[in-house]
Amino acid sequence: MRHPSLALLCVSALNATLAAEPITFSYTAVRIGSGGSIPGEAVYHGEYTFESIALEAPGTLRGLYNGAVTDWTLRDEFGALIARTADADIRVGDNVNPQGSDIYNVSSFGSTHDPALVYHALGKDWSLFRMDIRLEDATGTAFDSFDLPLLAPSLGVFTQRAILNLGFSRPVDGGTFVTFALTSLVRVTPVPEPSTTTTFLALAAISSTGYRRKRLSGSYSGSRPQPGRPAPLGRYGGASRLAMSWEATPLPVGLDAPSLVR
Repeated sequence: MRHPSLALLCVSALNATLAAEPITFSYTAVRIGSGGSIPGEAVYHGEYTFESIALEAPGTLRGLYNGAVTDWTLRDEFGALIARTADADIRVGDNVNPQGSDIYNVSSFGSTHDPALVYHALGKDWSLFRMDIRLEDATGTAFDSFDLPLLAPSLGVFTQRAILNLGFSRPVDGGTFVTFALTSLVRVTPVPEPSTTTTFLALAAISSTGYRRKRLSGSYSGSRPQPGRPAPLGRYGGASRLAMSWEATPLPVGLDAPSLVR
């Protein structure tokens, strides 16, 4: 049975360390339309943080990462909080419909939202019940897999749709949506540099592997057992496989044993 080398184990641990931290994407948006307590023609900004090691949910729906987002906010140009949730899903789609579109969605539907965050419109107060980011690329070139992106998707690719929706509701009046056009989406979490200790371990493992290979390459450079002398013992007490191979090999005519000493 082959065991993974120390170098591979250290490299794997290094990759896991780099990917294990939460990642934050920041975005800006402009409201489409106007009215109510969320004015149009203003720049809004927000961010969401998700677990980079979130696992794809089992089932037939590919690219669904349930509960990956742990914090998501939207604020107005003065910093006032407009929407927030601590639980949202991410969906990554590669050629998910007959048109071959790629999608990237973030949705808090079914999650708990801050009840103090209300939208004042039509003389009524509407409570926040969902937040949605919807990106769609009709050309199908945004993604080549269902993997969770650790870098922010480029908005320039999603020409079909790039919006943020806020859903508000009232028990009697149903719901209403406020829609924003996304104008930027970037990763603000720095890509981490390998720590000095981790780098040293990886380099030491690689050096160890090279030394081990050197030992193995030189392990068959010993002399042929001399006639009349016992074969060297193997690892478990018997004659070694190397010695037996020498004894089983006939000598060429005209050559004596000492001339074959390596």
